[in-house]
Amino acid sequence: MPSSSDHDSLRDVDFFAWAADAPRIIEKITAMGYALLPEPPHDQQLDFLRDGVDLSFALVDRDEAGHVVVAGGPWAGERWPDGMLDGPAATLGGIRFAVVDPYAQMEIKRRMPEWVPGLPRRPKDAEDVARLAAALGVVATD
Repeated sequence: MPSSSDHDSLRDVDFFAWAADAPRIIEKITAMGYALLPEPPHDQQLDFLRDGVDLSFALVDRDEAGHVVVAGGPWAGERWPDGMLDGPAATLGGIRFAVVDPYAQMEIKRRMPEWVPGLPRRPKDAEDVARLAAALGVVATD
């Protein structure tokens, strides 16, 4: 049975998704009773809310060189960490998807305030980095 801290971690679930899949994501997630929030710009990210659970889909694309980049909004074309989606695929509920490399995820959580000035580092992000580092057997540095 999940603990209350496990339940709290499920209140904010982040995904990366290909921008071309955005219309289908909106259709499927709203059909599940989630409301699509008006912000941030929908060419950059899709945020949904239902019963206190926030689902966020950062939309990605590939540039001419094949690098994963931000799909839209003010940072369109900016690269995500190299190798971010190069790991093995997973299957959940019959859907096959790429899993974000845990080292890339740590880099994203560490560097987001640097990449988006004015965005404060959230305690949740530091906790996530510490959990990932512990699972990987590496030292969590900031």
